[in-house]
Amino acid sequence: MDHIEHFDDLVLNIKANGVSEDYLLCKLFPYSLAREAVSWLKQLKASSLTISMKKHQESLPEQLL
Repeated sequence: MDHIEHFDDLVLNIKANGVSEDYLLCKLFPYSLAREAVSWLKQLKASSLTISMKKHQESLPEQLL
């Protein structure tokens, strides 16, 4: 199991009333990182991951979304 799969499994087992799984994934992800990954995340410009994800989603076949 890789980092993302492990993190996803962990977060999706957290149940909080009125809090979406997407919100938990986004808010808790930075705390799952260590060393170089933390530095990488901190150097990103605001919204750069959102913009990148939208570009990738546009190129995916409908059945994968």
